[in-house]
Amino acid sequence: MKFVSLLTCFVGLPSVWALALQHSRSIGAAAISFSKCMDDPESCASGADQMSETASTIKQEVHHELNATRKRLDSIAMEFGGCNTLMSQVSSYRSSFAAKASSHTQCRQEQKADHDVTMMCKKLLSAAE
Repeated sequence: MKFVSLLTCFVGLPSVWALALQHSRSIGAAAISFSKCMDDPESCASGADQMSETASTIKQEVHHELNATRKRLDSIAMEFGGCNTLMSQVSSYRSSFAAKASSHTQCRQEQKADHDVTMMCKKLLSAAE
């Protein structure tokens, strides 16, 4: 879980920074409108509307990016699950291979013992002739 939370930071923070940089001009315009509002109270309504529109746009984009990030994290979690499944298959294969190798080694040792006995019998028979 620590990896996923770190991944969230690495994936999510650049998205937030990108949105902040993308809307810096709009925010600057809203700040100018707000300063005009201080000088001319009649322009406050347009400044408030502009700031509200900018805030809504930023909220929508952040929400969209958050959903996209969640989908990416879900796919990453599924990939980890797949990796764990593959690792269990590797472990199963290794244990099966080790059992087969042990069985084969034992069979070859028995064959060698049988061969040695056969060769000894042949030597005894040839010596007896």
